Amino acid sequence: MGGVERVILTGVSIATVLAAAGAEEPIDIGSRLELMVDELLIDRMTGAELRLHHPQPKETVIAFDEPWEGSACGYVTVFEDEGRYRMYYKAWHLDVSEGRLKTSPLHIGYAESDDGIVWRRPELGLFEFEGSTANNIVWHGQGDHGFSPFRDPNPEAPSEARYKAFGHGKTEAGRGVFAFASLDGIHWSLMQQKPVLTGCAFDSQNLAFWDSFRGEYRAYMRDFRDGIRDIKTATSPDFIHWSEPQWLQYPGAPDEALYTNQVRPYY
Repeated sequence: MGGVERVILTGVSIATVLAAAGAEEPIDIGSRLELMVDELLIDRMTGAELRLHHPQPKETVIAFDEPWEGSACGYVTVFEDEGRYRMYYKAWHLDVSEGRLKTSPLHIGYAESDDGIVWRRPELGLFEFEGSTANNIVWHGQGDHGFSPFRDPNPEAPSEARYKAFGHGKTEAGRGVFAFASLDGIHWSLMQQKPVLTGCAFDSQNLAFWDSFRGEYRAYMRDFRDGIRDIKTATSPDFIHWSEPQWLQYPGAPDEALYTNQVRPYY
């Protein structure tokens, strides 16, 4: 998705940031960074406009062409980690044979980059594929659907859980989201054997992160509202015990199917 350019022009009256037209008191934003995605924080504009900028297609930086990859690769998560970029993605292949859909086993692939442009697949030696562990498969098993990792900046997080992740899986009781932890972002383990969230569809990429402003973990997951795909959110103090998920609200907006969410903190 495109972003809204964050610029301050002389034509924008920031000194009188008001809640809405006709409001008498300015909104106190303190020292927070604020994205001007609408006119909530703008009193008036002269010679300026809010413009949605669109991404520009560039060169291909990685082709999912290894034997354990294929046509259904996706749900790519990329983050910068102390001068190195990490990429995690769904390695999967779908094919149609004799009128029937055939699927390969699902794996989670891993790649690294120094600049975000040239990527390498390290041979991790963790999981076997067709008799060999010479591959970049970083996880295979429960919770491998929509595996979504992040580096946890929570100062209270133990070193063995410096990296965390969400992953969707199935149990005898139904669908659920499982919590993962890792010391190095490569070797992953379940934080507990049962899911930490249940009761939603979860049939997409579900993610979580540490909210440094609120001092808690926040998760976003997929469900259906009145038959339409939509997004819920929940919070947790420890990444294990989560509040009851609540629908995101869009006052005045028309119904819109939201499949894959990519909610992340603004840096």
